Amino acid sequence: MENIGFQRINEIFENKLNKLESKNQTSRLWVSYFRMVSVLKDFIAADRMGDWNLHLHTIERMIPFFHSSGHFPYAKAAQMYLQHMQELPTKMDPANFKKFTGGYFTARRSDVFSSGISTDQTIEQTLMKSMSVGGGPFKRGVTESVDVDVLVLLTALSPIDREIYFQKPAKGKIPQKLYSSKCLETVLPKCKQHILFLHSFTGCDTTSAFFQRGKNVFAKNLEKRPDLQNAAAVFKNECKDANDIFNAGVTCALALYAAPQKIQDLNTLWYNSFVKATAKNSYVKLPSLSPTADAAFGTSKEYTWKFKHGSEETYYQKNGVGNMKAEY
Repeated sequence: MENIGFQRINEIFENKLNKLESKNQTSRLWVSYFRMVSVLKDFIAADRMGDWNLHLHTIERMIPFFHSSGHFPYAKAAQMYLQHMQELPTKMDPANFKKFTGGYFTARRSDVFSSGISTDQTIEQTLMKSMSVGGGPFKRGVTESVDVDVLVLLTALSPIDREIYFQKPAKGKIPQKLYSSKCLETVLPKCKQHILFLHSFTGCDTTSAFFQRGKNVFAKNLEKRPDLQNAAAVFKNECKDANDIFNAGVTCALALYAAPQKIQDLNTLWYNSFVKATAKNSYVKLPSLSPTADAAFGTSKEYTWKFKHGSEETYYQKNGVGNMKAEY
């Protein structure tokens, strides 16, 4: 920003964020979340406005988050993408490069200023839309998706008297699969009432999951262990205090990482995992280790807010970062 007034406002805002980060771990968690969302908003704005420099800048800002979350292929791909894009001036015709960086790297289907979209999204909105008809191209009475979130929502929200089918299309050597919104009642009946917690705690397989930890093992443990069922119920109880939430989160995290019964502390589990990993390898992937007690506490409170307020964004809008300390 070249405007001195804007620079001053931005400086005051950054100083305020830094002060909030230094207050407590909860504030640090939410400020970090705010920064990640800000990067995404800038990335979307760059595509909408056709701002090439902002597009590259936001990609560069994403790389540290990819590394810290253990998504190294994303970090590598983003770094290579930046390198290739920086070489464009030497490989592209000057006239075409000027147009490309002037806003033509996105597609516009309208004269509205903030209407640019990526080319693959343009294909979705034109070619793929023209193929769609009521009930799908082939009028199938099922929901087809590769996203497991759809199956989770169908299982949790489908009426008792309705049965909705979820079809996961074939991919490579993996055959097509068909699921029912009621299938969990027969396979893992006790997990059905905790399906939203189960999915939220174990995370999305590609973005927010515990590194290299799947849902199946935790779901089977939740089905046969009453202590995990009681811990899952804590996250849905608005009357539980911070200690109850912390203890429930520790119980679930220990089960997720298959901790021996003699270990009841996450810090001890983390240390043992680190020692074991360093004994076998010279290089240790830190995201593959179990979370520390402090990390589990912050994560557990996040899951509780999801159940109580619908989403982190809703809670943030109602209370703000400054009021979060009073909640716990």
